[in-house]
Amino acid sequence: MEHIQDELTRNARIVSIQYLAIKSNPLFRRSTSIESGIGGINRLEENFNKYGHVAFSNEMLAKSTPGIVSYSSAPQEQVQTPFGWDIEKLVVDIIVESHDSSGVYKSVIHGYTDKYEASYTNRLDPSTRIFVDSVTNSKASIDPMTNVLGQNNIVSAYSVMTDPIHGDQSLTYDINFMQHVAIRPEDIIMGMAANATTINGIETNTLNTITDAATVAKMKDMNPLNNLGEVLTSTAKQQHSTDFHQSDTDRLLDTISHSIEYRVDDQPFFRRLSAVTHMARVGQFTIGEMEEAFGDTSHISVLTKSTMGTFSMDGDSSGVVSVPASKANMFLDASISYLRKLDIVDISFTVTNKTMDGSTESMIISPPASNNSNIDLIWSTNMALDQIKQFAFPLIAEGRYIVSVTVMLTRTDALVTMEFDGMGTESFSFPLLAYSLATPVIGTQQESDAIVNSVSGLTDFILGSTNETTDIIY
Repeated sequence: MEHIQDELTRNARIVSIQYLAIKSNPLFRRSTSIESGIGGINRLEENFNKYGHVAFSNEMLAKSTPGIVSYSSAPQEQVQTPFGWDIEKLVVDIIVESHDSSGVYKSVIHGYTDKYEASYTNRLDPSTRIFVDSVTNSKASIDPMTNVLGQNNIVSAYSVMTDPIHGDQSLTYDINFMQHVAIRPEDIIMGMAANATTINGIETNTLNTITDAATVAKMKDMNPLNNLGEVLTSTAKQQHSTDFHQSDTDRLLDTISHSIEYRVDDQPFFRRLSAVTHMARVGQFTIGEMEEAFGDTSHISVLTKSTMGTFSMDGDSSGVVSVPASKANMFLDASISYLRKLDIVDISFTVTNKTMDGSTESMIISPPASNNSNIDLIWSTNMALDQIKQFAFPLIAEGRYIVSVTVMLTRTDALVTMEFDGMGTESFSFPLLAYSLATPVIGTQQESDAIVNSVSGLTDFILGSTNETTDIIY
């Protein structure tokens, strides 16, 4: 292994690994669309003329036009995993710690494997390949006055989209992985820069293609309303910048250059892995490669076996074709974006507006759990539930429907039970294996083009029609 200069990378060590053997039901992905009637567009324009880009915050969009984003009632496709859904795999949680003079850093790398093969002593096959699904980073700072280590604070959380075929041409998985692209806010803005061909020397038509590198998306972008708000906000800021010498394309390019996310390997665990395998940059590595970089992990590994997911036999499949199923899917995506951002991995809660005065109320049903033992779990849970109530629930209630929804979430799957506008109570089970490949930030090029066209139309109408003398509040 080559000499490692970086202190955090050199100090990185694996604290624990949890493997859960599971045979999961298939996961399905729905397409996202952005559309609004003239009433919704007028409200957006009116709010923008009054408040400036603040009109495009999650809070304002959730109040004024929550129905502007929607999921298709029918799934777009079944998510593809290595060797398919018929074989047993492992859900993996790797906890890594490192330190420097300022404090202790902790990362939780969550993923899944291509297979589950073990010896009679439960020693896992070293050729087992791990695909990273999400990463949460936190830091506990040392108080310079007392030299006491404080509580962990979440620094960043992101999902990782890895193409299991194109990442390594030596792999022979029998997968028809369609050409997928990322549909993050920066990708939508990039699509709007129709005349732009390169950014910092990189071809724009390859920036969001999920092929030769893992694509990273902020956890909060799993809420589709947040995606739209970020694009509208960034575009509004650039369009009303004080640099009148910039063309529209230059403004869009400037927005993109400030939006492009960091790489998955810009983190001690992956930098350490990169010394032994080039696959770290695409969010993949084998157990053997991990042990070459960090040493034997058998003494810090726990293997648990489960025949099926917790909710595999409960409710309808996530692939059922119905409006309530699509609403449940969208609410789950948005909820997970807030829960995982705060490293909450196991929780049950309910949200409803079926109240005497029509207000929205929420309640925790079962205590939450986290991979991180040194965080304020009560504060984190209350924060996440408040955000879910404010920004996720309006996606399905839209200010006009009576809805009660309960989510039971574990590390492996989720059960969403919903009573939607008098249509009766239905339950839907959602496996979470390879979950990053089923969120609103990934899709086909055709889906991406449709969203870009919709957002372009919105920005042209709302921003283009604004009187230049209007006072914009930033």
